Amino acid sequence: MIQSIEKFEELLAMLEKSSENEQKRVIEEMNIIIEKMDSNELFSVLTEKMLNRVDGMIEEKIFSFENTILFLSQMGYFKTLKDRQGRYFNYSLLCNRIRKMIIYEGQKKDEKNEKLLVDLCECYLFFNEVYSSELFFICVPCLLKASLNKEESEEAQRKVEMALVALDNISQYKKIEKGLYLNEIKEILKYHQEHRNLTRLAYQSAWKFLINRLYNDESLEEMSANELHFAREASRELDELSKCVDWKRKEEKGKKGRDWKDMTIIKNWLQKLNEFFLLFPTWKEECDEVIRCVVGICRAARESENEIYEEGLSLLHTIINMENVRTVVFLNGGVFNLIMEEMQQPTLISNLLLRHLKFCLIFTFRLKRKAESEIEEANRRPAKMKLFEELEEEGYEDIITSLYRIILKLDSMFYFRVSLDIVDYFVNI
Repeated sequence: MIQSIEKFEELLAMLEKSSENEQKRVIEEMNIIIEKMDSNELFSVLTEKMLNRVDGMIEEKIFSFENTILFLSQMGYFKTLKDRQGRYFNYSLLCNRIRKMIIYEGQKKDEKNEKLLVDLCECYLFFNEVYSSELFFICVPCLLKASLNKEESEEAQRKVEMALVALDNISQYKKIEKGLYLNEIKEILKYHQEHRNLTRLAYQSAWKFLINRLYNDESLEEMSANELHFAREASRELDELSKCVDWKRKEEKGKKGRDWKDMTIIKNWLQKLNEFFLLFPTWKEECDEVIRCVVGICRAARESENEIYEEGLSLLHTIINMENVRTVVFLNGGVFNLIMEEMQQPTLISNLLLRHLKFCLIFTFRLKRKAESEIEEANRRPAKMKLFEELEEEGYEDIITSLYRIILKLDSMFYFRVSLDIVDYFVNI
């Protein structure tokens, strides 16, 4: 960690002594270091003092604004992906300079420098987490327009990705007027579904920009779910990505290795699916695909990617509480088996064990309660039989029974409760 930070500081000092062309080379070297940093290392160099230092270099004509944009855009891009928040930028002199430039350029009637405005808006949104309505209504339409570029060249795709990643950094707590910018984001998503013109990260970022709006506009559920098929698309992306990454790779010195960006995308899809289902617990379409996909990811991530594994389990626990999702979907998707495998782990932490026990209770309660009709009961019977056989054949009953002694203790430690009657955890035929 110290070595990366020291090298970054060394290169930052070199910028003050280099020519404009040499500065470009130094910035490229700095970007390589930043990409390899973890979030804590990045946070330690992204300080108000450092940003004020860069602003001073601009003021003294040491640093061209072209090179400033090159320096900030890549750093902000990696900062956003590594999920490190901080309001240091808001109080820096550099933030104030960029803010004034955006307003000046955005209010121009003629001869507006569109490229400069896009670059400025990206840098501002990459770093900033508190922004005025004036800047919001300049930056968002500017970056959406840039994101609508349908060129298929690698350079064009990269520019679109940068614009969309900047947009997805906008908090869900920022209320956007109903209907505003919907046509643009809808066009971006639908065009990609037909032509596959976006990078994986760009496509996810476009979805995040839309899903964040659901917190303030629930009417978007219909468009997100049934028109644009959020769950289906997220499952497809997760399926494809999970086949590309090396789940068994060895960690090197605490870094995330070459797959860190793909791992970040997988984690973000799981988080957004969880948010979606928490917001709309009555929704049930395409859940079978989500469940099957997430179970596979949990199994793959269990040994090496703890954050992804926990996000997957959290999503499965959210879905089991959705009454509209049929119990047989969980059984066929392998959720019950996954949870029971986890309950056998010797290092399982107490609060997670309690959640797993609650999962078993919900699962068996659904199969125990009286069906509304004989037809429904007949349809449910194969699922009940399958679960009964697995409880017996795999020794799951013994596992639950062996945990009974600590259930009372766990039940008193956490905010939710589980049954103290061991019979409630089993299904009888």
